Amino acid sequence: MEDITGIMFETDTVGRRTHVRIDLSKFGNKIAPFLVDIGAVDDAQFFNDWQRALTTNEFKQEMFKRIDAWADK
Repeated sequence: MEDITGIMFETDTVGRRTHVRIDLSKFGNKIAPFLVDIGAVDDAQFFNDWQRALTTNEFKQEMFKRIDAWADK
């Protein structure tokens, strides 16, 4: 199977695929109906969380601020 950026399979100790990690910034609109359908989230919760999510650059900036604060201690 070809690797797809934003999709990562996780395996157990014997190599069986048990979990999948999906980049919601790339595939959130496609995965949202599935998550709602199985009852993992409701529409409002998913989209509210989605709106509050950090962009990659915002995450990096926050990470560096926290690292700097930790290093200053």
